[in-house]
Amino acid sequence: MTTKKAMTLSLLKILGHEIALSNWSDHSKSVIWTAMCTGFFGSFRMGELLPKNKDTFNKFETLLWTDIKFFDDNSVQIHNKIPKTRKEKGEYISLFEFNGHNCCTVTALKTLKRFHNT
Repeated sequence: MTTKKAMTLSLLKILGHEIALSNWSDHSKSVIWTAMCTGFFGSFRMGELLPKNKDTFNKFETLLWTDIKFFDDNSVQIHNKIPKTRKEKGEYISLFEFNGHNCCTVTALKTLKRFHNT
């Protein structure tokens, strides 16, 4: 029988440490870390955040920057176009600052957005 392992905050922190130590580019580290934090805090499946392969994407399913709204209170709202519930117009998920643990989704998204704006 196969069992699934649950992601925990402690495991997310260990994952972040390993990503930081890797020899990946800063951009790649940011992409992976942002996906991990967003997936964890938003209870997303990775297929709701990332394209199915690196060469193509489906704008009706893949998360795009236009699906993310940043607010002045340091929160973000993410439009999940293909939620588990398969609601016709998707769902909106709000995520908030999570300070003191070095794994804040809002900070990770802002950092990644800076990569894409430069």
